[in-house]
Amino acid sequence: MEKITLIEAKNLSTQANTLHAFLGRTGGISPPPFSSLNVGFHVGDRRANVEENLRTIEERLGFNMERAVIPRQVHGDHIVHIKNTGMCGAGIYSADALVTDLRGVALCILTADCVPIILVDRGGRVAAIIHAGWRGTLKSIATKTIKKLKALYGIEPEELVCAVGPAIGGCCYRVDATLIEGFSTAFRGSPGVDRRASSLDLKSINCWQIEKEGVKDIEVIDTCTACNVDSFFSHRKEGTTGRQLNVVMLRG
Repeated sequence: MEKITLIEAKNLSTQANTLHAFLGRTGGISPPPFSSLNVGFHVGDRRANVEENLRTIEERLGFNMERAVIPRQVHGDHIVHIKNTGMCGAGIYSADALVTDLRGVALCILTADCVPIILVDRGGRVAAIIHAGWRGTLKSIATKTIKKLKALYGIEPEELVCAVGPAIGGCCYRVDATLIEGFSTAFRGSPGVDRRASSLDLKSINCWQIEKEGVKDIEVIDTCTACNVDSFFSHRKEGTTGRQLNVVMLRG
């Protein structure tokens, strides 16, 4: 079996009592086109394969999947506040961002081109994870999550450490003129909107939003999922494919 593709951000790795990972597609048991570490129950893979893949991740990272939250992602801007362990589970909430101050609870999102974003504060008090596709990005889900952390916990943006994981890059993400115009109007002055190439770099646009909120410590994993389908799932490049896991947890 291949080794698991696992990326950690340097800035998050220095934060005490915080576990995080941006996982890839390798190291699981799912057959093509879901090969091999697919964690999406909704893509057509056998449930038994997905469950075994989750157990593999659980053993590799050392956390309990029974204390994980995996939302139904709907490409919106809804944020769920995980207040207690009774809220753990998969597919319970329709949301694209999760926030918590609970220890030992893993916040997870699935991706196959969309942008995974992790936020923790330097005091190790709170954690958040965001799924930002083009719809969520256009709705400023990253900005709203930062504001949510301040409203719930009093965390100022400059206290946050942010990591942006592997996602499709502007090199591969061509869109129509209407969408380009929408992004140009909504985020005037933002990098990542290329009118000439009719392309979007969602990582750059989300970073621009996050910086404007006052977050200074941002690390971007400069990997395009569509350029690296040997290591990552890419819905844009492959069509029917699996989903990879992204996770953050405050250690108990």
